Amino acid sequence: AFSMLLGTMIVGALFHRHSLADVRRAPRRGWVFVVLAGCASTWGVSFWFLAFTKAPVVLVAPLVGTSPLVSILLAHLFLQRLERVTWRVVLGAVVVVVGVGLIAVGTD
Repeated sequence: AFSMLLGTMIVGALFHRHSLADVRRAPRRGWVFVVLAGCASTWGVSFWFLAFTKAPVVLVAPLVGTSPLVSILLAHLFLQRLERVTWRVVLGAVVVVVGVGLIAVGTD
């Protein structure tokens, strides 16, 4: 909650001049997607903390670390016209996941 509040304050401070005009011009369908994204984010963080109560960090951290791979897969499935998924992007995500796994395994 603290990070979300701080992020909202920083973004609000940076873009406060344009925010009212953007709110008025934004289509209602766009607001539906914003609300759905916020709900999905809330559920994700809630399940993340729930996972920490049920399993050790050594198991949870690598699973959470796979989120770049899931994001790339979803971008490839749903944003084919807007986002190109290259082998460099996939390789970068794999390196991130391996790094998280190594950190989780190497931590005693």
